[in-house]
Amino acid sequence: MLIWRLLPPARPGHESEVVALDAQVQTLLAEYDDADEDRETAIEGELEALTARRRGLAVAPETLTTLAAEHPAAVPPHEAPEKFGPFALHVVFIDAIALVSAPALHDEVFVNHSPAQMQELVVRLQALIDDLDSLDTSGDNDDIQRVKALVLRTAAWLDFWSKAGVGFDVVVEPD
Repeated sequence: MLIWRLLPPARPGHESEVVALDAQVQTLLAEYDDADEDRETAIEGELEALTARRRGLAVAPETLTTLAAEHPAAVPPHEAPEKFGPFALHVVFIDAIALVSAPALHDEVFVNHSPAQMQELVVRLQALIDDLDSLDTSGDNDDIQRVKALVLRTAAWLDFWSKAGVGFDVVVEPD
């Protein structure tokens, strides 16, 4: 199960520390792909510790509820289990990326994103929708139409939260 868990913005006075922690996380994630099994295990532990530290420097999770009040785009199209926090997204459209042969986009969904990176991902998801349309020129393929609607709602979710200054981190959990 692939989850995008929201990362609330830093509490006032901790912004630079959060930026530094986010940079460390990105560095470790980049290193992970080329690491051997022992290093992967070590990186996973380091990522867990950095993420916990980052969450400790963020505004209270209740702030997300306040930001989301009565905004339909704030609610993820496919909610993750409650243990991942409010408004976490279960990324169920991952298979659609394989349909259109978009390996770079596939890799991108497994990486943490800052609000600015989330905006870039919105653009990429809109391109995915265009690619899905090219696979279903008649508009009759229910599976493609369902995935397209899900990707569209996911793009709206990303857009809403990125404009609120909220990033996300990635959690991969066995089904």
